[in-house]
Amino acid sequence: MKRENHLEIEQAFFEEMRAEYCKDHLDKFVLIKNRETFGFFQTEEDALEAGIAKYGIQPFLIKKIVPEEPVLDMTSYFLGLHHATV
Repeated sequence: MKRENHLEIEQAFFEEMRAEYCKDHLDKFVLIKNRETFGFFQTEEDALEAGIAKYGIQPFLIKKIVPEEPVLDMTSYFLGLHHATV
């Protein structure tokens, strides 16, 4: 049996629940530990405070609830073009 990464279970659970979360909690932050939803929060900071209070230094997942993950294109950054002058 493969040993899972600390947050693989939480990430997989989030993906399973994403559509359901989007119905009532769009743009909020969800706190997940194992396959359990601990709560929904207006800010990432509120979710972090709640996670630390509940789980201490154990790993837990905080995700912003959006229909799709945003795509970040950082090609110019990695190629060093962010300092280029024209």
